[in-house]
Amino acid sequence: MKSLETCGLCLQKKELQNSHLLPAALYKQLREPSAGSGPNPVIVTRHRMVTSSKQISSPFLCADCELRFSRNGENYVVTQCAEHNGSFKLRELLQGASPLFVDDMDQIAIYDVQQLLNTKVDHFLYFAASVFWRASSHRWKMGGAQIDQISLGARYQEEFRSYLFG
Repeated sequence: MKSLETCGLCLQKKELQNSHLLPAALYKQLREPSAGSGPNPVIVTRHRMVTSSKQISSPFLCADCELRFSRNGENYVVTQCAEHNGSFKLRELLQGASPLFVDDMDQIAIYDVQQLLNTKVDHFLYFAASVFWRASSHRWKMGGAQIDQISLGARYQEEFRSYLFG
């Protein structure tokens, strides 16, 4: 039996899962199947650039909280990302919508996300919040190397956690 440790989200003593900073499904989508022996995504650090199959993961969340992240954002958002067959549903939505404002000089377009994403806007917001919170609430490693941790500050760290926990 595995030891019980404190889950980063629900703060309960539970068996922790091998959690990922970004969903494992995104790592799979980043692999290039036509690249033969080198299908892995490019990892860029301050010191080098390499292709690697390593994922940023470690024991951090319990199974219930992992499922919460999947249901509340990850499962849907991953289906909207770029795919190897050229499909990119989120880009297609943007291309078919009229922006509220366009700055041609800086190549910026601003959209009404509520109108654009309709009932799915909450999935994108939850997913984005979960990635920022994970990056700030845990010391992640890739292989044996420590990944830089961001800071939301104590107040926002807890507000993000409360929001994500529901």
